[in-house]
Amino acid sequence: MPARPADDRKMRELILYVVQRSQDDPHMGATKLNKVLFRCDFGAYLHLGEAITGHPYFKLENGPAPRHLVEIRQGMVADGLVRIAKVQVGADKPMDRWQALKSADLSLFTHEQLAFVDGVVEAMSDQTGTRAADDTHLMVGWRLASMRGDIPYATAFLADRATPSDIDRGRQLAREHGWA
Repeated sequence: MPARPADDRKMRELILYVVQRSQDDPHMGATKLNKVLFRCDFGAYLHLGEAITGHPYFKLENGPAPRHLVEIRQGMVADGLVRIAKVQVGADKPMDRWQALKSADLSLFTHEQLAFVDGVVEAMSDQTGTRAADDTHLMVGWRLASMRGDIPYATAFLADRATPSDIDRGRQLAREHGWA
């Protein structure tokens, strides 16, 4: 297992921000929160050049999750930053509904990072946790990782599908280098 970042503060503040921005989203439970955090970090890595929190994510049955979220969640509850309630939503298990008890410290984030997070939250606003999980199962990084294995940030650069021009370029390279 990779070393845990020394400072969980950015992850804690990102969680607070996402929970605040999603307070009216009836689908925002623990599963969906994990997927929003994953898309924020991996999407920022791809589009902004670096992850927002830098925390490792790993493969779980319901999709990727921050590896150290259980410990971070426990600390946030103990520190009075969040409350987590079980909410019946008609599924087999109740949903863990997070409530922020303080505002996020936005000074830890750039304007670009906050705009990116806002875009992810908005894009996923109509998704249930199940739908968000299903979507992450299509991502190359999740598919390549072993169960409970880390998902490398660099997998954000891997496309889910090859375009016709990707295939043509691959064939050209194969011919030029004698690979085929």
